[in-house]
Amino acid sequence: MADKRLILLGAGHAHLLLTERLETLREAGIDPVLIAPRWFDYSGLATGVLSGALPSDANRIDVASLARRRGLAFVEGMATAIDRTDRVVTLASGSRHRFDLLSLNIGSVVGAAVTGGDVCPVKPLSGLTALRARIESGREFPRVLIVGAGPSGIEVAAALLGLAERIGAVPRVTLVARSADDMRAWQTLLVRLSRRGLRLHCLGTALPGHDVMIAATGLRAPTLIDAAKLATHAGRGAAVAATLQSTIDPAIFAAGDCADFQPRAIQRQGVFGVRQAPVLIDNLAAVAVGLPLRPFRPQRRWLAIMDLGDGTGYATWGPLAWQGRAMLRLKRHLDRSFVRRFQ
Repeated sequence: MADKRLILLGAGHAHLLLTERLETLREAGIDPVLIAPRWFDYSGLATGVLSGALPSDANRIDVASLARRRGLAFVEGMATAIDRTDRVVTLASGSRHRFDLLSLNIGSVVGAAVTGGDVCPVKPLSGLTALRARIESGREFPRVLIVGAGPSGIEVAAALLGLAERIGAVPRVTLVARSADDMRAWQTLLVRLSRRGLRLHCLGTALPGHDVMIAATGLRAPTLIDAAKLATHAGRGAAVAATLQSTIDPAIFAAGDCADFQPRAIQRQGVFGVRQAPVLIDNLAAVAVGLPLRPFRPQRRWLAIMDLGDGTGYATWGPLAWQGRAMLRLKRHLDRSFVRRFQ
């Protein structure tokens, strides 16, 4: 059987898990190569790092080392173009890589652009680690303005409050929401954070003075996907069927934040990338040998836990919510267990 060249573009949750089942691909006549930056920063521990509760490298996975240990060809780099006609991925370095099959797991980027002097988007996550180092080495805690009062913005705000508490500084953190309705959605939690020093602000009036602005204005798929004409709606990601196969190009699959799951909308949460991994692996092997593909069936509810930076976690399951130290212990156990599989 002639080998089919599979490019695994990106080292997201699904592709990391795929490295544990490379033999399944090879038995189907697939020759896989992983193209990604050397380092993957795991989102579940990012705010624990930002708050100073965890070492600065606690959420880092050395993708090059992982690939070497598991016998997977690895090319360090970022893709700048996907040529679907010639079946070639071009990297920022200018190198070109041919593929027969392509799997996308390249995550997401901050959605709406935020302009200003010193802007730090919540992605890439390495920016948050750098912000912690900057604050710890500074003479005083900077005035931080977080634009976006969704879960990401709130968790980053809580982490910064925790960092201030750890270094004995007075926090100067303001969370900016689009409207009072956005704040009401998280009212109970925001009241608790306000007692720790968080300031709240609604758009419509002049923004408070600040030294650093953090953009947490929602997520979108990288523009690489739109440029390759793999999306049916700009910014939503590569349009995929229930099988995670592109509805536009059958040689291409996508999982995680960069995929636009056509059967129904699903949130950009790591849990979906993790749950998609077994389906992605099986279907890549199946398409290579001409077997039927199986569907991914996303759950309607999932456990989400925020790290509040003070030794407690805030957990939600559908409409239910809990806060406490037990919630953070559970979060740490789940996240550290995942990261340890690849470190």
